[in-house]
Amino acid sequence: MKLDKEKLAYHFSEVKRGDTASFEFLFNNMSDKVYGFSYSLLKNREEAKEVVQETFFRLWIHRHQILEEYSVQSYLFSIAKNIVISNIRKKNVRHGQKIIYGQDADENYTEKQILFQELKEQVEGLVNKLPAKRREIFILSREKGMSNKEIATHLNISVQTVNNQISSAISFVREHLDEYLATIAIIIFLS
Repeated sequence: MKLDKEKLAYHFSEVKRGDTASFEFLFNNMSDKVYGFSYSLLKNREEAKEVVQETFFRLWIHRHQILEEYSVQSYLFSIAKNIVISNIRKKNVRHGQKIIYGQDADENYTEKQILFQELKEQVEGLVNKLPAKRREIFILSREKGMSNKEIATHLNISVQTVNNQISSAISFVREHLDEYLATIAIIIFLS
């Protein structure tokens, strides 16, 4: 049964106003779609069910932030996708901790070395994309180990400028690295 877009949009806007009946309507009519979407990414029924629950929980908790220009499906799928990516990252962190603490020590060592090298190259590539002065400040901080005060003195700029430039550099690298890691994680997870 195809749902009427206007009816969905109406209930979506009513959820923003705190209408529990509209929330229940959306859950009853959209949870299967969110489950299908989540399952297509995770290939795990239990995890997909958990994503559905978390998606609708977040919808309700953050209902005042709903952007009504999005369709209900786009909005819910966006929440679900973010939950899936977050869960994959958490799994990768736990896996990384196992490696660091000696569990899995020899397993796939070469593959891990290759992935580490690719990640290192990705970070270096992102640092090279920074504007010249920001890149110089970032390298002095992270690779040369200079304090912000030392960098400011060395470059004859204020400490606040150094702080701002490092913060901007980290944000840029983190944002683009998150996209890269999410893509790699999804590829690894789905293969």
